[in-house]
Amino acid sequence: SSDRKGPRAPFPCMVWLANSERNVHKYSAYRKAASGIARYPSEIRSGAEAKKLAGVGAKIAEKIDGFLSTGKLRTLEKVSNALTVARDTFP
Repeated sequence: SSDRKGPRAPFPCMVWLANSERNVHKYSAYRKAASGIARYPSEIRSGAEAKKLAGVGAKIAEKIDGFLSTGKLRTLEKVSNALTVARDTFP
């Protein structure tokens, strides 16, 4: 519901993206987006809605739409898959 307390749905995914990013500019962009989303007074329902917030551009809005529709982030799944392969390859 829109009156729930705590982080909004896309907020944790932006923090995860930031923490998995080595590019300092992308890291800063994800953190800025996460900050804007965290301050938003209601639940984000779409990337278009999020794009109205400071720090959320077209690419991040796209990632939010993907997260909201699937509950997953492709970027983090790629990282997770790579870690699984590395773990299985180099036990």
